[in-house]
Amino acid sequence: MATQGTVTFNRDICKGCGLCVTACATHLLVLDESEINRKGYHPVMITDPARCNGCANCALMCPDQGITVTQDRIAREGVVRGGAVRERVAGRQLVHA
Repeated sequence: MATQGTVTFNRDICKGCGLCVTACATHLLVLDESEINRKGYHPVMITDPARCNGCANCALMCPDQGITVTQDRIAREGVVRGGAVRERVAGRQLVHA
């Protein structure tokens, strides 16, 4: 069973420390240089949400608990016409809040 994650950031409390960027196993997090939050920092953003695996390393590293990760378990149902694999969400769980 594969997993896919949904990550949510509280960009207003982010202080741009970059710990989550360093901890991201899939290298999808960056500091958003085009925006400044209410604290005056560049907040974190995800570059490709579809590639998040839901590991929650980013949330575990955040000193301000500003990251929530939900993990979807993807069940593969087998090969369908054309060689594609049909997938469905088998369950959703909160990994870290």
